[in-house]
This record gives sequence, C-alpha cells and structure tokens, in this order.
Amino acid sequence: MTEFARFERACTEIARHTTQIARANNAEVFQSHPRSLTGSDAAERVYDFPSPTLLWNMPSRGSSRRTNNRAIFVNGAFVLRDDRLRKSYAHMEIYSFRRNADRVLLSLVDAFHFDVETIPQTRFHPIFHVQRGRPHGPQWTDDVRARLVSTAARISSENVTIDTQHWQSGADCVRIPTPQMDYFTTLVSIVADSFGGVSDRREVMGAFTALARFVLQLQTTEFRLSQSSELHVRQTQWAGESSAACVWYEEVKP
Repeated sequence: MTEFARFERACTEIARHTTQIARANNAEVFQSHPRSLTGSDAAERVYDFPSPTLLWNMPSRGSSRRTNNRAIFVNGAFVLRDDRLRKSYAHMEIYSFRRNADRVLLSLVDAFHFDVETIPQTRFHPIFHVQRGRPHGPQWTDDVRARLVSTAARISSENVTIDTQHWQSGADCVRIPTPQMDYFTTLVSIVADSFGGVSDRREVMGAFTALARFVLQLQTTEFRLSQSSELHVRQTQWAGESSAACVWYEEVKP
C-alpha cells in the first residue's frame, strides 16, 4: 500500500467515527476526498483536501443543551519529502449561524492556525504552536464556504451570507505552544469539546474512544513528525522529564 493510500484510508476511518458522533448529536460532517499534490519539487508531496471539512449544526460547547448553531471549518496538510513526513499544519474557523427560511447568515466567531517549525527553528518561535488568524488561499474563499453551507443547509449558495466584518483577531502575533496538532488531532479536539459534556451514551463514547485511539496510533507511527521526537528529547534532557513550555523554544538549550 502506498503512503497516500494509507492517508486516504486514515481519512476515511476518521470521517466515519466523526460522522457517527456528530449524527448522534444532530450534527453533520462533510469531508472532501483527499488529494496528493507535487510540492516545491519532485521529491516533495503534499496531502491535503480541495476544500475544508465542514462540521455543521454543532453546539457552542460540550456542556450546552441549547440549539446547535455552530459551523466549523477545518482543513490541513501533510508535507512529505522522500516519503517521510516533514511538516503538518491545520486551520480552523468557527462561525455561528442564523437561519431564516431559505437563507443562512454565518458570523465569524474565531479562527486559529496550528503550525510546526522546521529544524533549526525560527528564532523565538515554539516548535509547535497555535495562533489566532484567518486562513487564506483558494481553499478558503467565501464561495467555497457558501458552497459547503448550501449543501449542509440544502439551500442555494446565493442565499448564504458570510459576515466577518465584526471579528478582529487582536492577538495574531501571539504563538502559544501546543503538542503536535494537525488535521487529525484538530478534529479530535473539536469532537471532544463539542460533545463531551452531553454525549454520555455508550455508542458515542465508544466512537470517540475509537477515534482518539486511531489518531494516537497514526501520530506514533507513520504520521509522527520528527519534531515530536525532538520535543521528547528536550523534555527528557533539558527539563528532567518535565513538560515545561519553555523547551518548545530552541533558545533554552543548555
């Protein structure tokens, strides 16, 4: 099996578990088929999706029993060189939505970008980090968002309005240290935070456990970044087995 075939299989399995949990809570998941692209040269491959995954009709928080009114867009990419994973990143946008007959208004609530540094790191950047900020590029146009919402809401894309004017990132220069966060783990965190407080039914708990264990297995085998191994070494050798956030910075090397 090729590396990309394993990626396709992983995406299918993750979508299956995520959809099972979402539908048990009156939500839906719309994931496009993954693709493989040539990167900066012939030795580099990029695995990503032509459009973001849409998690539709999501609750605002796991402990909320109010009407679901969140639309969450997630996308990411995995960069391989010579068939070895070198880099991964993910983007997430959270919208509230209001529906009136055959029209839907989306209002941006927040947006995040999960990134990883190459080695050697950029000075003063944590090796893994998250920043607030909106993604850009052909996968993140309002036309793409409207098309996805129109499918989920079963309306014309012309009847989807997207409001981002009232949102300000404010702190997009702040990089907060994180573990290895990619498209897979971002989905796990969204599912946990969205459904963890109210979904105590056995089938939902079982699906989440299966999802998290599957992603854990991926991140400890073929989708484990060398930066994760580097971080483990730092925690062991620089901080006496501590997870102190300062070891995310290369400047603290003894």
